Amino acid sequence: MYFETEIKLMGKLKKYKIFTELYDTININNKKCLVETLTYPNLEKLLTFCNGKFSKITVYKIGAEILRCIQIIHSNGYLHLDLKPDNMT
Repeated sequence: MYFETEIKLMGKLKKYKIFTELYDTININNKKCLVETLTYPNLEKLLTFCNGKFSKITVYKIGAEILRCIQIIHSNGYLHLDLKPDNMT
């Protein structure tokens, strides 16, 4: 059920350029997988690249973008239930 819901949400979010685009779904070893556009590094990797420290302005910009994404998801009738740096690109 979760997989189908994610596919449906990605279809709704494709009009917003800030989200990844779904290309296909495939089965690998009896597990359903999404094939999506490649995005920039996640925040955890970006923080490592920046020697473990973001500037204040970078933190403000990242926070604003994350809030914008969450607001768009909410305005489409969904909640993001797995917010963590690995899921932020």
